[in-house]
This record gives sequence, C-alpha cells and structure tokens, in this order.
Amino acid sequence: MIDYEFAAKNAFSQAFPNAHVQGCLFHLCQRIHERIKQEGLQVLYNEDEEIRTQARMIGAIAFVPVEDTVEAFEALAGIARAELQPVLNYFEDTYVGRPQRAAGHGRQAARFPPIMWNMFNATLQGEFRTNNHVEGWHRRFQIGVGADHPSFWQFLTCLKREHAMNEVTIGQAQAGMAPPARRRVYQDTNLRLIRLVTNYHGRDIVDFLRGVSHNLH
Repeated sequence: MIDYEFAAKNAFSQAFPNAHVQGCLFHLCQRIHERIKQEGLQVLYNEDEEIRTQARMIGAIAFVPVEDTVEAFEALAGIARAELQPVLNYFEDTYVGRPQRAAGHGRQAARFPPIMWNMFNATLQGEFRTNNHVEGWHRRFQIGVGADHPSFWQFLTCLKREHAMNEVTIGQAQAGMAPPARRRVYQDTNLRLIRLVTNYHGRDIVDFLRGVSHNLH
C-alpha cells in the first residue's frame, strides 16, 4: 500500500510487475482536501455543511464496486454545487479518467486508476484501507533512534529494542492474549462502513455516497 506519488507507483510496478499496487484511503482523502485548499474553498468547506458533505462524497466513491466508479462520479457531478467543479475536474483527471473526445470510446487512462484506490472489496474482506499504522511505526522508530543521521551502533541498538518488543508481542499472541483493542470510535466507524458496503446493491448511489461521507474525516 502506497501514497499517491506517481514516481513511487511506477517504480513499484516495475520492480514487482505481478503485484497489485494499492493506494491508501487516508492519503486519497488528503489529496482531495489539499485540492480544496488550492482552489480557495477552505473557508466555504468549513462554513457550509452541504459543500463539506459533497466534498467528502468524492472520497466516498472509493467504496462503490470498482466497475461502478464512473457511474458514481457522474451521479455526484450531477448534483454537486458549482463551487466544487474545479475539485471534481481534478479528481476526474487524476483518479477516474476524462471521457475520450470521440463519443462512445470510453475514458482516458487516469493517473491513478480506480482499481488502485477502490476500497469496496477491502472493506468486505476486513483488509487495511490505510497505511497509517505503518507511518505510525515509522514515527515511533524515528523517535527511538533520536537522530536524523544515527551512528551504526545507535541504529543497531534501536533495532535490538524493536526486536525485543516484537518477541513480546509474538509471545502474547501465542499465549492467546487478545491484541490491543482499536479505539471505540474507529471500531464504530468501521462497522458502519462494512454495513453500508454490504447493503450497497439496490441502493440509490448518491444516497450511498452521502452515507459513506459521514464516516470519512
């Protein structure tokens, strides 16, 4: 699972041609919000609930089946406020693909195609949707090292400490101890998303996106 860096995506695909490159949901939503700021819409986003909901509905497209991505985007574009059009244009160019000029010829390839950032199956299968846990480990390890350019011995000491902690965690798992519980708010959000995705079929697609948007922050 990677962030939305085009060079990193290409490098990973070249190194592991048979692997599926999965994007991070958190960073997808972050990119959308960064675009909102770039378009000068931050104040409107903060003050207008409808704009805020519709902006989050863009990220919610990740939760429809991948084959319904275009339908979901077009449905949202059809009801979205005009102020969000620049953000929708950015999302279409980067993550969906613009329609071909010749009618009936599909869409151009997106910079990051829907298969990379879609979360429908990942949600149903209980897989990770973000790489935040990895980034959290990176921050913790960096703090433990305590220097931007540590010596070999500093680095080795930190690795030994990390190894010892992992041995304890493995021992606890082997003894049947439950892993640390996720915070209740995250558990509740995850259960709501699973329920929404499970009941996707037969539901109005805009209503579905609105429901998911209330669980994205």
